[in-house]
Amino acid sequence: MALSPGLGALSKLPPELRELIWLEFLPVGGRCDTQKTAKADLRVLQVSKCLYTEIACLLYPKTTLHFDLSPSFSAHPSLWCMVRFTSRHRDGGGAVWRLESNIDKRSHRFDNFPFHKIESLTVSFSAPDPRKPCQLFWLWRNSVRTTELLKKALSVPPLTIQLVRTETHNWLEATHTRRGNARLEGSRDYDLLVAPFYTLLNLKSITIKAPSEDVARKMDWTFIHWLDGILSERTDRPCGVENNFGRELYGKVMPACFWVHVESTASPGLKRWTSY
Repeated sequence: MALSPGLGALSKLPPELRELIWLEFLPVGGRCDTQKTAKADLRVLQVSKCLYTEIACLLYPKTTLHFDLSPSFSAHPSLWCMVRFTSRHRDGGGAVWRLESNIDKRSHRFDNFPFHKIESLTVSFSAPDPRKPCQLFWLWRNSVRTTELLKKALSVPPLTIQLVRTETHNWLEATHTRRGNARLEGSRDYDLLVAPFYTLLNLKSITIKAPSEDVARKMDWTFIHWLDGILSERTDRPCGVENNFGRELYGKVMPACFWVHVESTASPGLKRWTSY
């Protein structure tokens, strides 16, 4: 068996045995707790480029990250989202991280995460209460912050956005008037929450999943289908941040996000949410 200098003494071990060792570095966790966050010691990845390549090629390709942007966490205003790490290498729940709005805390966890190496990405939204504008604004804020994180990646893996129903709300109740943009008149909450993700120039695939087939049939998909069309056109001709087509995409999508901010901040009792 040929020895690899980059692996040092570990190269003496059979690849199958090394694989079992590397799998022990998979982050694991228990219950999803908004007060706690998982800790994973992956300093072994910094030992050498050769070691990093072997471990990364095993751990990342069968990995999915789930970003939960649920409004049920609104009791913690600084909370941005909960991220769950799951891998097809291991059954059961994976590690859970709590991401807060604090920039310093965030930079130590996911700002440099190799999103381009993982298999897939999932973002979930629980239906907000249409009688409480703060929930929609809070969700939209977290949606924008998630896209700000993802736009730093070399590329974003296939993204699935899951619309989750709650015991009392199913996404079909609220329709909003978007002043100043005829295309957004009568748009739904889900339109405004998924729109920021279509501005990601490093993303090629988005799938929107409704809570059920019945809800999917009753949803108005007009705006989302329009966004899908823009995304499809863009992926047919690569563009960077400075590309005119990329700026056009950004300019068409962001008005939806702007108006939810304007309308939500005009509602009483919302000032404490807008400062985060």
